[in-house]
Amino acid sequence: WFFCDAAKGKEKENEEDDGSGQGPTWFALYAVVVHHGKLDSGHYTSFVRRGSDWFFCDDAAVVLVPQSQVLASQAYLLLYVAEN
Repeated sequence: WFFCDAAKGKEKENEEDDGSGQGPTWFALYAVVVHHGKLDSGHYTSFVRRGSDWFFCDDAAVVLVPQSQVLASQAYLLLYVAEN
């Protein structure tokens, strides 16, 4: 299971020792996909993080946006990257 640490904007794997000798795996939100329209039709846009900056991607347009806009979006799919 995963524990969400909202203050850091990251999620972390259960910290119980699994005997592997490796510490917990940290996951950081990397991208958010948003679907606009109906289930059988519509349009997809995304937010992508680079460093601490977030970008809104819509076809050929890429625009720097505040994190608050990402957090307020109606997410269809969340993409995470492991950070160890």
